[in-house]
Amino acid sequence: MTDTTPRAGRPSSDPVFRRIAVLGSIFCLVLAVVGAIVGLVVAGGEGLAGAIAGAVLSLLLVSVTAISMVLANRYTASPAYLQIFFGIVLGGWLLKLVVFIVALLILRDQPWLSPVALFITLVVGLLGGLVIDGVVIAKARIGYVSDPKA
Repeated sequence: MTDTTPRAGRPSSDPVFRRIAVLGSIFCLVLAVVGAIVGLVVAGGEGLAGAIAGAVLSLLLVSVTAISMVLANRYTASPAYLQIFFGIVLGGWLLKLVVFIVALLILRDQPWLSPVALFITLVVGLLGGLVIDGVVIAKARIGYVSDPKA
């Protein structure tokens, strides 16, 4: 069983977000392998490239939120913790949006990748990430009250 006790001075949600980041990364790695094999069989080299690009983009989109939460939780001792926390988390979401739009604009008309393989891999990656988020949070054993003051 995994140790879910947070480090001293960290919120109790810290291990949950670490687990989400690790499981999301593992899922996207497996998705890259499976998607690459299926893409290669179905659409050749273009399918392989599209599946790999979709898996990499999925990894970025799935992991940024959890990693930004873990990073933001480092500032719990600061008097401006809430401002820092929401600045980091919202900055991560904005980064995800910009990277997603730029990546799709760059990749949309590339002849070396299959847009169908990219789309399917990206959708499966994002839905898988949502399932991982939901399952890990639903199984988390976190109290309903605030963490005790150190």
